[in-house]
Amino acid sequence: MRKLDSRALLTASYRSLLHSYIQQSPTEGPSQQLLNLLSSPRAHLVDLSYLDPTSGRALLHEAARRKDLMLIDMSVRAGANVFVRDIRGRSVGESTKDEKVKVFFKQCESPVHSFVADLTYHLKSHEPGHK
Repeated sequence: MRKLDSRALLTASYRSLLHSYIQQSPTEGPSQQLLNLLSSPRAHLVDLSYLDPTSGRALLHEAARRKDLMLIDMSVRAGANVFVRDIRGRSVGESTKDEKVKVFFKQCESPVHSFVADLTYHLKSHEPGHK
């Protein structure tokens, strides 16, 4: 049996955490493991636009549905694509009726935000001691 490399293991871990998050009660928050992964410097190695095969939703769709602005913010900072569509073709903004969440996504979609996010990531990755 071939050993999985660390990137494949990280991807498998994320997919499992996403599936668990989607399956749990909407009143429960995300697991600490999912939060740790999103705050990790390696989070950008994971495809955060991955659609869970059972629900057809990405992490941003589920977080929007639950009105979890903290998780949405963490996901976007980790590199989640705000333009991702679910299996039915709905945008993340269409996954919620909450106006605060919709406004957040509109701000994320602006070119200025994208530039600032790219610049922030670039600066962080070139800090002394950053691996």
